[in-house]
Amino acid sequence: MNRPTNSEGLFLKYCADQSYQIEKIPEGADRTPDFKVCTPYGQIIAEVKETCPNEEEIKIASENGGTIVKSIGKRAGEKIKQAMKKKYADQQIPRVIVLYDNIVVNGVHPLRPSFYFDPTDIAFGMYGELKTIILYDKAAA
Repeated sequence: MNRPTNSEGLFLKYCADQSYQIEKIPEGADRTPDFKVCTPYGQIIAEVKETCPNEEEIKIASENGGTIVKSIGKRAGEKIKQAMKKKYADQQIPRVIVLYDNIVVNGVHPLRPSFYFDPTDIAFGMYGELKTIILYDKAAA
């Protein structure tokens, strides 16, 4: 196994603290999830996704501020779509995506923690942008 990322290391520690048995899923020709976890309630397949700072966030941190334009759910949605592309042979085992916010620059979190992973971002990331369709019928007016 390659050296785990920060998110994988924390996930492994969490599983150990819970006394879960955890197995790294070997990487093959197909893109596979990260771990098979055995809990007292059954097995799950876990894909751990870590978000690291992008150029915009590095600039904000280095300049001690700035403006950022956020598309609600976009960053979470990208991670969810990446995770969903991964295949696992046994489709009967529940799958979870673990999202980890590691947007830290020089020891500082330039945006509030979970800026991209609050409940609204997760919902929009899973289901898409909120849209309202209004039909107006002149005859009914």
